Amino acid sequence: MIKKTTDYDKFKFLTVKGNREVKKLHVKKLAEAIEKNDMLEHNPVIVDAKFNVIDGQHRLLAAKSLGLPIYYTIKEKAGMEEVMLLNDNVKKWNAIDFVNAYSKQGLVDYTVLKEVMSIHKLPITLVAQILMFGTGNPSSLSGGGSVSGHLKEGTFKVNHLKHAETIFDALRRMRVSLGKKGYTRSRTFVRAFIQALGVEELSFDRLYHAAKVHSKLIGRQDSVNDYLRAFERAYNFRLKNKEIVRFF
Repeated sequence: MIKKTTDYDKFKFLTVKGNREVKKLHVKKLAEAIEKNDMLEHNPVIVDAKFNVIDGQHRLLAAKSLGLPIYYTIKEKAGMEEVMLLNDNVKKWNAIDFVNAYSKQGLVDYTVLKEVMSIHKLPITLVAQILMFGTGNPSSLSGGGSVSGHLKEGTFKVNHLKHAETIFDALRRMRVSLGKKGYTRSRTFVRAFIQALGVEELSFDRLYHAAKVHSKLIGRQDSVNDYLRAFERAYNFRLKNKEIVRFF
């Protein structure tokens, strides 16, 4: 049964339990769309018995901003599982949404992931992959496929924090050497850099110095192998044949 009200204060958001964070821009766009064509009556907000919003928090806020009545229906035994399921189907949840939700539920591994993300600002699935599975096989970092399911289902675990910190610190130094160019945050660059770190004869200090002095020899590349060739060119610049190091 669909009901309506203008008593906006009776509705509550499940922010503490892990609902997706409200995006102001999305609310604004919804309000603009509603002004042109008000379909709220045909798309009611779903709440539980205590008026916690299960689905439709953005629609609710958009209607409130316009002073329009809220159309809603009550689902007695709903909870966070329904929140995630409904939001995932109405407006696709991304990895950040799931990380924020589980972090707010008190899952420490997700909070650690958020903290690492805030420091290094790298692709979230890449960071999660390194924290969970390490970097034994750089090719496994190509798409973050296996870790995405864990992030979504609440089963993500930080298993390699110390190793990850070593990797991210080395990457930070490399990024500084290259002037913190945007491409140094890309998945392709990071995969190539991690593979380069596995070269036995590599001197980290020389690599950072070469990147700084010969940054133009590196630049943005199209593939992991292209980056490895670029690293190799910069690293071996003007070295004698017996001192040359091969990166792959």
